Amino acid sequence: MNKADVHISDAIRRLIPNDTYDWGIVDDLDISTLTWDNEEVTRPTDSEIDAMRQTIADEITAEEYKDWRVNGKYEIQQDENGENVKVKVSEGYPPVEDYLDAIVKGDEAQKQAYIDACLAVKTMYPKPE
Repeated sequence: MNKADVHISDAIRRLIPNDTYDWGIVDDLDISTLTWDNEEVTRPTDSEIDAMRQTIADEITAEEYKDWRVNGKYEIQQDENGENVKVKVSEGYPPVEDYLDAIVKGDEAQKQAYIDACLAVKTMYPKPE
């Protein structure tokens, strides 16, 4: 995820968790629209807010890659009626039962195919830095 997709209000709430929120924002992705009316709490700097937005984006990315590896990746697309539908665009890891079956059967080719499929998923969705 990109920090530009993280709401400024989420970053502020993370930076000042007990604030009474005497502030407003017109566009939650544009820091120039932030107004600060809380005299008791010092307004975070733009760079502090941006850093927190990046932290939140990194956390989301770290969770997304795990989900994509296990479940595959989905996207919202429109069907023929213009309705939004969730469509699987890539597979995650193959079922572990496939590997266990290969072990029981002693099928080395099937075991290697399972390992190769797992490695392909790891390559497609690398662990974030």
